[in-house]
Amino acid sequence: MVKLHEVDPREQDGRDTLSRYKAQTRAASLASLEILENNTVDRVFCDWHDDFVVRKIIDGKTYYHFFQVKTKKKRNAQWSLINIF
Repeated sequence: MVKLHEVDPREQDGRDTLSRYKAQTRAASLASLEILENNTVDRVFCDWHDDFVVRKIIDGKTYYHFFQVKTKKKRNAQWSLINIF
């Protein structure tokens, strides 16, 4: 009889999706800390129009900054300059 740990998994998409979502929530969490640091950021929206959106109020005007969180397939892969720009 073959043991479970000897069988290759059929798919890893769920695990990969979850780790990418965690990267997105970490980035939004870090952005939300700006609410405590300064008085321009007043709200962070998650999964609304983009991965997350930061609302800033500067001199009475409202500005929205939209963010897409990008990850690499391989967790320890380094981003090249071409990937960044």
